[in-house]
Amino acid sequence: GDAFLALWKTDKRTFLCHTIHTVIACALIIQHSYLSYETDVKVNLRVKLAISAGNLIFAPIGTGIDMNYVIFGLPVIEAKAAESVCTSGEVKLTATAWGHCYSRNYDHIVHEDGHVTIKSILYDPHENDVSKPFLGFGTMIRQVKKPFCNIENVADFFCDSSKNMSATDVLKKNEALNLRKTIFLADERNIGSEIRKFMIRPVLTQIDAHQPLEYLTEMRQVSILFITLKPKDCSFPQLITIVNNSYQITCEIVYKSMGCVNKIILFDKDVMILVVFGL
Repeated sequence: GDAFLALWKTDKRTFLCHTIHTVIACALIIQHSYLSYETDVKVNLRVKLAISAGNLIFAPIGTGIDMNYVIFGLPVIEAKAAESVCTSGEVKLTATAWGHCYSRNYDHIVHEDGHVTIKSILYDPHENDVSKPFLGFGTMIRQVKKPFCNIENVADFFCDSSKNMSATDVLKKNEALNLRKTIFLADERNIGSEIRKFMIRPVLTQIDAHQPLEYLTEMRQVSILFITLKPKDCSFPQLITIVNNSYQITCEIVYKSMGCVNKIILFDKDVMILVVFGL
């Protein structure tokens, strides 16, 4: 299986308990919607969700068009440990994240190792009336189940007057208005040229050739090379320097053999580089 790491940024104006509650709500909705998902090739994907909290280090690595980034810190290590003891269909919190929560707000189980399994939400910490029961995810689940709105140019699409649109386009526009505001901010900033640095070359080749996006999803026979590094004990800045140098050297070598560095992962100061040949 594979894993996704989703981050919620907080600041001094935000209560961490409220942010963690939002994450818990999202996790429960994901479990409700995609507890077991059957792919087109009849493979069942099951979801395990682990939640942690704390300070992270984010560092871009590489140079030129061959850039990547690493995210590392105690929350990543704790989330990985929680995920390893999580069973399919569960939402688990680390002891650190649970320490910021109000236990009365959740139907939960505290385990001997300190991890906490969340069954459901009983009360919403955002409510002024603390005795008001949580009313459920009805609206949010309906939003999740809406069909994906595929719009090539967001800015031009919203500049068009509804009078010039067909009924189908008007409906699509209304659905798109429910998208996260950050999607529109990203389009306004025109960050495409900056994102290119973090995309692998086979994908860039397809995009520059103006291939339809659905062509980027395909099954191929490839050869995979795993490179594992175990640096000696060092500080976080020194570790990032080691990772950066290793990444640049690896990219320079494998690209000469028509390979590409697909992923770089830090686990408890162990570094794993995933190289793919045949894309």
